[in-house]
Amino acid sequence: MLGRRFGQRGAAPERKRWSAGTPYRDLPVTRAPVLRTQPRTGRLIACLLAFSAGLLVLTSGLAGVYLENPPSAAGAISREVPASASDSVALAEWFYEAVNGAIETGDISTVIDLVDPTFAEYPARTGLPAGRDGLVQSLLAIHATSPALRIVLDSAVASAAGDEVTVRLRTTGAETGAFLGIPLPDEMRPWGWGPLEVVRIADGKIAERWSGQEPAAVLQPLSESGPLPGGEETALDVIALLRVTIAPDATVRFTTGLQARFLMVETGTLSMTLHDVADGAPLPYSRGAWSEHKLDAGATALTPPRSEVAIANAAGPQASLLMAIRYAQGYSLAPPDGSADPAQAQATAVASSDPTRVSSSVLTTGIIPPGSDVRFRLGRVTMPAGSTLTWPPGPAVLIAADAGELALATDEVGTEGIRADGERWFDDDTTLETGDGASIPAETGSTWRNSSNNSSMLLVLTLTVS
Repeated sequence: MLGRRFGQRGAAPERKRWSAGTPYRDLPVTRAPVLRTQPRTGRLIACLLAFSAGLLVLTSGLAGVYLENPPSAAGAISREVPASASDSVALAEWFYEAVNGAIETGDISTVIDLVDPTFAEYPARTGLPAGRDGLVQSLLAIHATSPALRIVLDSAVASAAGDEVTVRLRTTGAETGAFLGIPLPDEMRPWGWGPLEVVRIADGKIAERWSGQEPAAVLQPLSESGPLPGGEETALDVIALLRVTIAPDATVRFTTGLQARFLMVETGTLSMTLHDVADGAPLPYSRGAWSEHKLDAGATALTPPRSEVAIANAAGPQASLLMAIRYAQGYSLAPPDGSADPAQAQATAVASSDPTRVSSSVLTTGIIPPGSDVRFRLGRVTMPAGSTLTWPPGPAVLIAADAGELALATDEVGTEGIRADGERWFDDDTTLETGDGASIPAETGSTWRNSSNNSSMLLVLTLTVS
């Protein structure tokens, strides 16, 4: 039985029953009027059986499907193999309605129930697990960035055998979406759905899906910080994004200055303790959903200013975290010769407590306007080979190439960044390779192009100034 349907509260309405050959017109899939085939064979067989037996007999070829209510509300379903083309069309429509519900609410339970565990998609999604898990993760990513997106079905036609349904569809509502505060690129409007798709049904489940779209980029918001207070009005502050890896049974220790530090655990499980710099007293931690300073993968923390911090990896295996550091630097990110970056000194200081078992590297750096409070938003972008994203102006963006390469061009504004070897670069058109970083000023449009034969993975940090 399916779980509770989307958006419904209270008691379920009276159940409705439908069988093979019965037009299922009450199914409220978001769509234009759907054109579908409904062979008469199923109706004739059902009538003959009803007439001879005096009641409707459901054989293994004619599955009974019970609906508590339409898919836009709470309900339940029990099904076997679809008995006819009309059954298959209804199941396909229900699948796309469940996809719409997951995008709107983030509840993926009905999608999981309708999709076979061995589900496969063609083309496969880039940067996500294969099969049903990848589908679910992609729907959650769309929910986080474009919850108003809707799939509209224009037609659904089943094959003669009833095991495949060809669907013509379009998407609406994507223009309101945003990723980390940046309006979505036009290339992301379809999100990999449509315009022509085929779904195969087996044992009453969606078993395979073919899409007419090229693999879409995957935009995954990861975390968001609270506000970090501004520094002096007369000097620029620098933001550096570091990656810290901690071996089993190792501890990284550091002291924060006047500014807080924002942390997000990438992998592993860590424990964090805080002490006041002045008197060494333990500091309470009030942000986040975890307790006792335990940080599992995905957990975030905003460490207070003027505190001693110890982060231990007692559980093993090796763990990693991303750390955004704000510090005062004056009016330049680098010494006059441009050959070194002060952020490297920050990374060295973080790893100095245990250099053999703790490592720290600079992923990217940028400038924060004087005296400004900022909020960080961190996410990951996976771009398939040959894909392009054209971003409109938005907040300041820091990019770190985590895998692959990226051709970066900005709208008539010079950008800067740091290479994997620590050298700084200044240009408005460059290529980022693994380990390189870039800083794009606020209100600057940019084009990201992966012209390689492999996918690219990028960490993206946006700075919203308050």
